[in-house]
Amino acid sequence: MKFTLDDKEYESDNLNEKGLTALSRLQEINSRKQKMSAEFNDLSVLMEHHTKILKDNLPEETKEEELKVSSK
Repeated sequence: MKFTLDDKEYESDNLNEKGLTALSRLQEINSRKQKMSAEFNDLSVLMEHHTKILKDNLPEETKEEELKVSSK
């Protein structure tokens, strides 16, 4: 299997056992990183959504005060 490191292409068949292990771990780490990044983006969207719902459902007096502060 070919892989790229520092903009250079290599063949995994030429790696020793430690190199193969490192390559495998890097692939696993990269996969986890991508999943975590996607999850972080999903959580950000959910936070925005629920923040809007909360703001829309604040008591009227709080909304009026917020409007006064934001208009200054």
